[in-house]
This record gives sequence, structure tokens and C-alpha cells, in this order.
Amino acid sequence: MEKMKIRQKNPKVKTFLFFLGLAVVFWFLTKFSKETKTTLVAAIAYTNVPSNTVISQRNSKDITFDITANGFQLLYYAIKEATIHVDVSKYLATDSTKVIIQHAELTNLIKKELGASTVENLSKETLSVFLDKTTKKKVPVVFEGGLTYKEGFRALNGAEIVPDSVEVEGPSETISNIHSISTKSFSKKKLDEDFSTSIHLIAPDPAIKLYPSSVELKVRIAEFTQKQISVPIETINLPDDMEIKILPETISLTFEVSVHEFNKILAHDFRVVCDFSEKITEGNFMIPKVVSQPKSIFNITFEPKKVEYLIFK
Repeated sequence: MEKMKIRQKNPKVKTFLFFLGLAVVFWFLTKFSKETKTTLVAAIAYTNVPSNTVISQRNSKDITFDITANGFQLLYYAIKEATIHVDVSKYLATDSTKVIIQHAELTNLIKKELGASTVENLSKETLSVFLDKTTKKKVPVVFEGGLTYKEGFRALNGAEIVPDSVEVEGPSETISNIHSISTKSFSKKKLDEDFSTSIHLIAPDPAIKLYPSSVELKVRIAEFTQKQISVPIETINLPDDMEIKILPETISLTFEVSVHEFNKILAHDFRVVCDFSEKITEGNFMIPKVVSQPKSIFNITFEPKKVEYLIFK
């Protein structure tokens, strides 16, 4: 019997809930269909800026005002920020870098953008729009990051950036203080083969545009080994009437060279000199210097560190 009673009550409950829901919907529609006045803060977006100018950082980024609109519109702007779009080209005179939008026109613009009945009490009587003239120049790209290699490997020519310079465009005052552009930080470890990747560049200021906005990092990698070679020592700045003998007459050079070029590097690729004008009188010796060497070798050392000499009169 209890079960039968519960089943008989269910249709009444459903009917009650239906009419309650319907009443809530009508209340919601009635409530939000009415016009309401509230204070709103709207962002300002500047559009159609001439190609040889940019929006100055001095410009207003938002504006506050009282708005009268229906509840649905206000609910929308409570969820999503209101934005006023200012078409700069519509107000800008030829060769001008400043626009002033008067109060009445600014009010009408806001009403049109937001679909409002009335707009009052603007935080600005007029809206001034300032433009900065732009300029361009080329600056070098600086690689920011670190590359490491497997033991016995290294880059042949270091990290190569392509292109090695980019064009920067922006306000003249800002551009004059830019001397280089950095890449986003990039690192890679234990490289043992040729490698390339695209890396984005970092604009130092939001008003700056970069052409291109990214570069390619290229690294040519080779296996290196150690090589030792004997090179004759050349004496320079010796007086015409003097003859000397140096001991030893050759020097042993040790350096790292790629396996591919191991047999190509020969003694005549180097020049080692002892400058007699820089001799150390006490002890009768000179310090040898490597003044010419192949660009493709690394970590060059030599023995001996000093060369003795004998003077023949």
C-alpha cells in the first residue's frame, strides 16, 4: 500500500517542479531584460595604425564610465572584458602623429561598440591617441644557451646562426638603444653529429618587430684527436751585423684536429717566431710565439717554453 501512495504523488511533484522551473525562467528573463545602470571599465584597442607608425606607450589602455544597458549585455561584460576598438585611420590627419577624439564622439563610439542606451561620466573628457614614428636597422643576433659534446667531439666552427643579423623595426627612440637581439635560451648535451634547429628571437620591447622572428642554429660536428708536429723556429728582429744560433731549432706543437683533417695539417701551416728584440738577457733565452696556425685546430701547446741562443761575433 505504501508503494502505491508514493507512485500517486510523483505526478504532482513533477508538475510542481515544472512550474517552479518555468517561474524561475520567466523571472530571469524579466530581471535581465530590464535596463540597468552600472560602472564599467573597458579596455581600449587601437586598430588600423599607419604602417610607418606604432601606438605610443603613453596612450590610455582603458576607460571608465557609467553605462545603461539590459541585464544580458551587462552579464556578458561581467564575464568577458569590454573592449572599445578605436580605428586610428578614421581620425588621423595626413602626416599627423596625434589624434584627439572629442567627448561627444567618444561617447557615441562607446555606445555603438557596447550596444548601450546611455553612456555617462567618462573618466576622460577626450581621448588623445599618440603615434610614434618607426625606423628600421639591422643588428647582430646573439645565441643564448649552451652546447656540450661527447668526449672526443666538438663543433668545427662553433654555433652558426643563420641569418647572423636581423632587421628590427619600432619607435626611433627605442630602436636607437638596441644593439643586438638575443635568441631564446637553448641547450643540448652530448652532441656527436651535425645538428640544426629553429630558434625564436626575443623582442626587447612589445613595440619592436623582428624580421625574421626566428633564426636557424647550425652546428657542424666532427670527431677530434690529438696530433703532434715539429716546426722550425724563425728568429726575427736580429741586427744585421749579428749571427746567433738557437737551441733547439725546432719546436714541438701539440693540438687537437678533426680526424678528417688529421693528414692535411703539416708543418708549413704554422709559423713560430722568436723575437730577438724581446730577448731575456739574463739567461740568454727567448720566448717562442705561434703567430700563424690553421683555423681548424684547437688547444695548441708547445715545448720547449723557451729557446736559448748563442751569439757569434
